[in-house]
Amino acid sequence: MLTLKAIPSKLNTILFRSIFVSIVMAMAVLLEIVPPTTDKSLRVSFGSPVYAQPFTDDEIRRYAEAGARIEVRRRQTYIQIQNITGRSPNFSCAQPNSYRNLSNQQARNIAQEFCNESRTIITNSGLTINRFNQIYRQRKNPGLNQRIRQYIR
Repeated sequence: MLTLKAIPSKLNTILFRSIFVSIVMAMAVLLEIVPPTTDKSLRVSFGSPVYAQPFTDDEIRRYAEAGARIEVRRRQTYIQIQNITGRSPNFSCAQPNSYRNLSNQQARNIAQEFCNESRTIITNSGLTINRFNQIYRQRKNPGLNQRIRQYIR
């Protein structure tokens, strides 16, 4: 029988906790009880490079308005797909092949429709997909984040 008596008590405790946390995390992933993250909620990426450029107040306003509309639609889409598949969807508009991860055609169609609507929302806002994504990728900058929040209320 394997015993951990040879390992000092503090190391034994750390080892036990690490194994326990790993098992719990693995179970959460396998049982799909890990909730979808909201960090990606405004993410609509269509594969474009980012170059640091200053953003005008008008661009920030347009981004915030478009992002808010996309977020509402994203939540609706995720609920629809989850009701169809019984699972939290995992797809990216930047990677059309990720639709294949969805278990049935109706869910794939809903995901594609969401991405098309997101593109339309962005372009109707007066931003290009490229510019929207540039702002999105830099939104964690505290100054930029504060500017965005001014328009989201």
